[in-house]
Amino acid sequence: MSIANYGGFHVDWTPHGAGIGGDEGTPVTREYQTALLQLVRSSDQKVAKDFLRWICSKEIYDQWFTSQQGFSVGSTKAWENHPLWQIDPVMLPFHTAVRSGRFAGYAGPSRRPAAEAISKYILVDMYAKAVQGMAPADAVKWAHGELVKIYA
Repeated sequence: MSIANYGGFHVDWTPHGAGIGGDEGTPVTREYQTALLQLVRSSDQKVAKDFLRWICSKEIYDQWFTSQQGFSVGSTKAWENHPLWQIDPVMLPFHTAVRSGRFAGYAGPSRRPAAEAISKYILVDMYAKAVQGMAPADAVKWAHGELVKIYA
C-alpha cells in the first residue's frame, strides 16, 4: 500500500480486495467497452480492423499508455514491467491490475444488459439508498427490480 500527498490530499491507491468468494476482479471501463463494440459493429470491417491493429501496435499503445501516467492499466501482463510504474511509486499497486480486470457481465457474456446495468449505476444507487435511510432489504429489492427490467 502506498500513500502520497497530492496538493494537501493523502492518496492511497490499492487494488480491490478479494471478498469471501475470491477476487472478482476490477471492471473494465465502460468507455473502453463502448469503443470496442462500435468497432465490432462497424459497417466497414476492414477499416475497423486496421484501426485496431494500429492502436494496439506496441509503438502507438506505448505512447497512449505512458500518457495515462498509471491511471489506465496495460492491456496484457506484458505491460506490468513498463518503466512507467517506476516513475510514481504511488501507482505501483496497479501494475498487476490487468490480472483481475473483467468486462461487464463477467463471468457470462459481455452483452447490452450488463453494460446497461452498469451505466444506470443500479448497484451504486442501491448503496446510496441504504445510506440515505432506506432499509437495506428494501434497497436490495429495488435494485433487483431494476435489474429484472433490464435482463427480462
